[in-house]
Amino acid sequence: MAEVKLLDQAQAPVETRYYPWQWHDQSTTIAYDLRGEGPLILLLPALSSISTRVEFNAVAATLAQHYEAVTLDWPGFGKSDRPAWRTRPAIYHALLKDFVQDIVPGLAGLVAVGHSAGYALALATDGSTIHQLRAIALVAPTWHGPLPTAMGNHRWAYSLLRWLV
Repeated sequence: MAEVKLLDQAQAPVETRYYPWQWHDQSTTIAYDLRGEGPLILLLPALSSISTRVEFNAVAATLAQHYEAVTLDWPGFGKSDRPAWRTRPAIYHALLKDFVQDIVPGLAGLVAVGHSAGYALALATDGSTIHQLRAIALVAPTWHGPLPTAMGNHRWAYSLLRWLV
């Protein structure tokens, strides 16, 4: 087995690119980072107000020793555009499928955190999208975040906060 050393992030060159994507005649731009060479691994951050591709910097730098690590910002997160449309699961499913087909068609591995896990599993079971996927890792796939738990029976407040955001 090859020795893997944790790299200083400055040693792992990062190339940020932007994927122009269209949903029902509306355009947006999705930010993603590339680093390393080798089999492709896609890293998907959680869908929360604080999650972006930057959270994967240390992991991606380590993976870049043996793989091409690709990290993605979901629409409305990080450096991706904040589209005018209201997001919903169908949009995330479509984006992920299109991104893999257009940008990382030879995807060998997939790491998904939090709510991204469901989208990763849907993608992995869609036989028309991924043919070379050999590994998938789901990190905290049932994570709900602090708000629903902290708000308890005050669901109306959570709904109002969600609407405001």
